Amino acid sequence: MRDNMSILQKTRDRESYFERNSTLTWGTREGIKVALNAFERFCQAKYKLGTEQAIAELNMLPAEQKENTIFDVLQAFVNHLTEKELVASTIRALCIRARHYLAYRLFVKIHAEDIRGNIKFPKALKRKNYVLMPDDIKKILAYASYQRWALYLFLASTGARIQEACKLRKRDFAEGERYKITFPASYTKTRTARITFMSKEAEKYVKPILDKLSPDDLVFGLNEVPEKAVLNEEMYFFRLRKLAGLTEKYETGISKITLHTFRSFFISKCEKIHEGLGHALAGHDRYMQEYERYTDEELLEFYLKVEPSLGIYSQPTRVEIELKEQLEKERMKVARLENRMNSLDIILSEIQKRIEKSDH
Repeated sequence: MRDNMSILQKTRDRESYFERNSTLTWGTREGIKVALNAFERFCQAKYKLGTEQAIAELNMLPAEQKENTIFDVLQAFVNHLTEKELVASTIRALCIRARHYLAYRLFVKIHAEDIRGNIKFPKALKRKNYVLMPDDIKKILAYASYQRWALYLFLASTGARIQEACKLRKRDFAEGERYKITFPASYTKTRTARITFMSKEAEKYVKPILDKLSPDDLVFGLNEVPEKAVLNEEMYFFRLRKLAGLTEKYETGISKITLHTFRSFFISKCEKIHEGLGHALAGHDRYMQEYERYTDEELLEFYLKVEPSLGIYSQPTRVEIELKEQLEKERMKVARLENRMNSLDIILSEIQKRIEKSDH
């Protein structure tokens, strides 16, 4: 019996933890590695110990003291990351992954409620997001390959996430008045299937690619492993953005223009036509009930209304918009001056009448 138990019982270490999480996506597994490496550096800096030594010391503590000390360590980890000026959301993600690892290694249960009650996280900065303009996209396209012309115009006209676009195969595209793209549940972040449409402008570049493919071929992804395909696109876009001179960043160090910004461009244009439906077409989970109210034909009808504003080469440039706004301001000034002139004319006319009356 004891021999059987020894076979079933497994040593809980770093290797067994990754084996346990082997069914998770490649991206999630990589995220766990990043968190554990960050925790290792923290332990070295704070306690002059490696993670294994720190865990061994925690394991020697009595149960009640162990739980309290874990929270102290996690709070110190959060403080350490805050001093490194990491983004608030990144700090939270790293802490949560470290919490799962410690819970596994130390045979304790640490619930989300426990974290909320015992760990103080830095507040996220509320920034004003950069508004991607057609002329920004034009600058990027000027240095892009044909394949990326197709991809970026596709992202801007569909609201798709880059990881979703990299999974698309020819069979997911259906010709019609506008190409209808089906995202199976297995492709999407929310694990909910949806459809969207592609503009005629994007079709001009995507269709020649589709015509050369077999039904099961990837359209945009350059690697069968989606996470690797996304990483490849992010690295390419990093170089492209630098060539285009679009390297401005927020205070947090995050670039103002990323592949995700194309998605924001799509949603903002749609929201001006119909509140909520742009988010739904882009696959935001809490808006999916709005999406489910409509048939494919009704969704296409909505898309055709918003399509003109999604065009990159049919839209005015940022300079043209600024000139138009300046012109509108000057028109307002002229209108105010005209109103004042009219008021003065009325006053002068009244004064003239009084003078004439007094003369009589």
